[in-house]
Amino acid sequence: MKRIAVGNLVTSVSNVAMFADKMTRATAHLGDRDAMQLDPQDILRTYLMSLGHLTDTAEWLALPATLAAAVRCKEAFDRLRHANGVINKRIAGDLITNSHQLYVSLSDELEKHHAYIVAPREGELIDNGIGLFGLEVVNALPAIRKDVSDAARCQSASKKDPLSASKRDPLCRAV
Repeated sequence: MKRIAVGNLVTSVSNVAMFADKMTRATAHLGDRDAMQLDPQDILRTYLMSLGHLTDTAEWLALPATLAAAVRCKEAFDRLRHANGVINKRIAGDLITNSHQLYVSLSDELEKHHAYIVAPREGELIDNGIGLFGLEVVNALPAIRKDVSDAARCQSASKKDPLSASKRDPLCRAV
């Protein structure tokens, strides 16, 4: 089970999509030999931070197409940075195309994953199950640490639907 910041993921992919949309509108008038200064700089920082979060998430969740698209976006962004924010039609096209591909790849690859939203109260069982059980007991009996952690995770999954939790998570059947 892997934990991701869903809010950051949604915000980051939205930022990349908005950047691509703004880039499309801002550079639509450029000819093949034209260039323009890209402003404001804060949108570039937001794009780069969002790209970094998406790259980290793609690595963490093993999303190869998303990671490849993120790397291509970063390469195009680096060309823009080396041009001191002056953008031409080719760089704009690369940024727009790769940003769109990043969004599509992320959507496609995440569709294959299962995600469960855990409420904060149940999340406390996952994050601090050992502490809630009694750290003194676990310290006194270190061999039970994994069992206590697994039981807390199972309990957090079964808060809403105890019967189906054991069907979803093989660990819950064993605990």
